[in-house]
Amino acid sequence: MVRWPNVPDVYGWLSLSSRGIWHLHPDGRGWDATDPPGTPITNPRFIAFINRNYAPDDAGGWYFQNGPQRVYVRLDTAPWIVRTTRDAQGGVQLLTHAQSGYGPVRRWFTDENGRLYAQAPQGAGLIDGRDMLDVADNLLPNADDPRYCASCEIPRILNFARKPVPR
Repeated sequence: MVRWPNVPDVYGWLSLSSRGIWHLHPDGRGWDATDPPGTPITNPRFIAFINRNYAPDDAGGWYFQNGPQRVYVRLDTAPWIVRTTRDAQGGVQLLTHAQSGYGPVRRWFTDENGRLYAQAPQGAGLIDGRDMLDVADNLLPNADDPRYCASCEIPRILNFARKPVPR
């Protein structure tokens, strides 16, 4: 996405939960986990608009391009929340919270909380907890063993910022 000149970036107004739900923080206090949880965005057209205009910057921050303005996103876990779906033959496919295909997975990671992360061309993804068994049964047997990383190391290893900072 092309950056527009002389329009300030916005921080603290939008977050993505570990379940792939967008949250609006109308008071701008959504940057820290201790801030109020915000209001889940439920309007399907607005969610689709955010999803279409969601992208990373060069420093690993993820944002939603809202006209001339970049609205940076606090990521509770990862830029993509990944779920499973079935193809026409019954095989397991990965799909992001934005309903786009995800993969191929290059590497798997686990953290101390038992969460499973993936590294793919689209960026870092967290496997939704509801889909862990499906992934474990159908995708992990043919992959290298997941590498263990402390959750605080995941953003550095997978090259994203949970809380982007102004540059």
